[in-house]
Amino acid sequence: MKKATLIILLIIMLISLTACTEALQMNQRLLVQGIGVDKVEDGFKLSIQVLNLDQSTKENKTTPKEVQVVSAFGETIGDAFDNIKNQTGKKPLLSQSLILIIGNEAAKDGVRSFIDFFVRHNEINPSVEIAVSEEKAEDILRAKFDDKLISAEEVLSILKSNHDYASKLNFNFGNFINLLDSYSEASTHYVKRQKDGEDSKIISGQIAAFKEDKFVGHLDSNESKGYLLLKGKAKSMSDIVTPEDGLKVTYVISDIYNKSDIEKNQDAYKALIKIKAKIYIDEAEQEIALDSNLGTISDAIKNRLKSLIDKTINKAMFEYKSDILNFMKKSIDKFGEIPNSAEDFISKFAYDVDIDVDLKLTK
Repeated sequence: MKKATLIILLIIMLISLTACTEALQMNQRLLVQGIGVDKVEDGFKLSIQVLNLDQSTKENKTTPKEVQVVSAFGETIGDAFDNIKNQTGKKPLLSQSLILIIGNEAAKDGVRSFIDFFVRHNEINPSVEIAVSEEKAEDILRAKFDDKLISAEEVLSILKSNHDYASKLNFNFGNFINLLDSYSEASTHYVKRQKDGEDSKIISGQIAAFKEDKFVGHLDSNESKGYLLLKGKAKSMSDIVTPEDGLKVTYVISDIYNKSDIEKNQDAYKALIKIKAKIYIDEAEQEIALDSNLGTISDAIKNRLKSLIDKTINKAMFEYKSDILNFMKKSIDKFGEIPNSAEDFISKFAYDVDIDVDLKLTK
């Protein structure tokens, strides 16, 4: 009996010791929620948004999480990471990260010079969402509303809630790295900070385009809609058409099917883009006999969707010379031939768009 009691006491002591050790280890770490990378003259500035550990462990789950931002410079991201450790006396724990924001200049300069640090850092979760900032990444992490920092958790929610389809785009760290290492060009979120006095608002819903590892520009709201149509990810997307003067009709895509192919004739390439969309009318600005105007509205929607696609292809391919729409990759997959360069492929590229709309008055 005494021996059994002793064993139980030893087990209790071991569990308590393990819990204390884990608590001590957590107190020696910075719980990182958001990461920001900016290019500076002599290297990089790394900013991390971290949880207030005391508050996060004591308060209940419904209490808003308090965060703070720590920044450090370094010739490399690894140096900046070490400088944060030296500055705070704590090692950043990256496994809890939700977002990685890349500053505009750092993205334009090329992400290869620093992204490998995060690839090698096995704590980083592949699901971390990636965004390019209109300005500095640090500005996003230090943005405040009502005198409180906008948390990385809130920024993540903005990135994913602007559109119902955002979570389907796979704008995460793992997919971003895969695209950099393939014949495809990478694309991801484009995020802005809008100032209103002391308060800031984080705005998303646009798309950043890369050529190889360099950020070359972003798609505006309309071009981003065209991107979604071409990717077959536009389900739940809403838009407005004006089939007649003074009339505005809001429509919603309830389902979309994109079956595109690519042809090759000698050295020329042609994409055959075929899109079929199920659409319902959400509302009209004024009372009209919708059922007798379905043909007119349907034609207006077809023209609008084609216009969105045209804008996207012109911006992404012919202006940015970027294959974020994957037409070159489709050509490589189909014909097994690798063009001399993306520019060479794009210079010989043409396309045709065929859109079929199944329009209903209600969902």
